[in-house]
Amino acid sequence: RAAVAIAGRRSYIGEVLGALLPDDALELTVAPRYYDYQLLASYRPSREHELGLFLLGSDDRLELLLESPADFDPALTSNQFSSSERFYRALVSHRFTPNRQLSNRLDLAYGYTTEEDALAQLRIDIETHQLQLRDELRHDLGAALTLVYGFDGQMTWLDGFVRAPALSKEGEPDEFDLSELNSSRARERRVEPAGYVIAELEPLAGWQLFPGLRLDRFDGTDQTLLQPRFSTRVALGGGATLKGAVGLFAQQPTSDE
Repeated sequence: RAAVAIAGRRSYIGEVLGALLPDDALELTVAPRYYDYQLLASYRPSREHELGLFLLGSDDRLELLLESPADFDPALTSNQFSSSERFYRALVSHRFTPNRQLSNRLDLAYGYTTEEDALAQLRIDIETHQLQLRDELRHDLGAALTLVYGFDGQMTWLDGFVRAPALSKEGEPDEFDLSELNSSRARERRVEPAGYVIAELEPLAGWQLFPGLRLDRFDGTDQTLLQPRFSTRVALGGGATLKGAVGLFAQQPTSDE
């Protein structure tokens, strides 16, 4: 009724390089480090209910010491470069199957990501929180017809800071003046709810049809879009399947766009 799996790993490449290479072998002193871990658990208190938990985390860091930063640019104020990225994910799921005709799956997920990059006085820091909810109900109506109803919801909070030279404009040479830096901070919150319905039809044995509709609300662009979609599968025998799909697909522009 219950099961748990745990795993983890760590990279020791920084220690290995430091022990094997002489001090003057590289112009850069490298100290990378990486580790991640996962936990997967499931519990079934009864035949109708099944609970799941998935945790994932990662930490990746790299630090470089430049022996001669002036060789890259005389305006660099130090010889340090560092880059790090950490992310954590948690997913809780519940599957409810009261009978053969109905089944419902609920997923709730949270994610956190932070990225920090620095080269002397240059810096990029980005922190993101994301909350996702998905609920899907399958209803078997018999006669080769199943209806799937679902809701997708996503909320994103982003905080970003950049200290860097101004980007060159179109037609200008790609030259960066590190003596003149611009600093900017952006904070953003996005809410993206969506609902969908899919019909699963099998008019003939081995031939399946999947007409559907999806309705998305994009608050970043203040748009509500209805997207019709259709796909089909035909079993050709011998384990081969012919698939085809057509539809309207849309997504909100990313933060950098």
